Amino acid sequence: MFLGDDGLGKVRDAFVVVVGCGGVGSWTATMLVRSGVGKVRLVDFDQVTLSSLNRHAVATLADVGTPKVLALRKHLEQVAPWVEIDARNELWNRENGEALLAGAPTYVVDAIDNIDTKVELLHFCHSRSIPVISSMGAGCKSDPTRVRLLHETSIELTAKKTNTDQHRRHLRIQ
Repeated sequence: MFLGDDGLGKVRDAFVVVVGCGGVGSWTATMLVRSGVGKVRLVDFDQVTLSSLNRHAVATLADVGTPKVLALRKHLEQVAPWVEIDARNELWNRENGEALLAGAPTYVVDAIDNIDTKVELLHFCHSRSIPVISSMGAGCKSDPTRVRLLHETSIELTAKKTNTDQHRRHLRIQ
């Protein structure tokens, strides 16, 4: 009802390619399928690992060692079997870019965690006028020792005004 018949038709007719199916891409693909997108292509070369289970949207311990795209497709087919899901267990690069992005996608979602590959994908899509939604995450790039206390406030904005003794610490990452 929110989108109307025309809007819902556009969503159903959409074809989205998700490049990178880890912590960002798996959640993106899950929400696209749950939102009614009619066709999704999953592109990733990597396998589910123990260390990725805390970030991946659907992978379980039983999926460790399985290609991420296959674990994700298996789950998504159980959620919405009417959605066309094309899983490509491949590394995206310029050489295979035409094949991986074939079919006139409505959007490409860049969920790549390698900056060189990300730049190649963005350039590739730009040169072909393919719309891209890019995740600019910093996975595995954080340094918690760089978090510093800036200042404290005496009022917690989300707390009731009657409890002014709560303190909120504001943090900055340097």
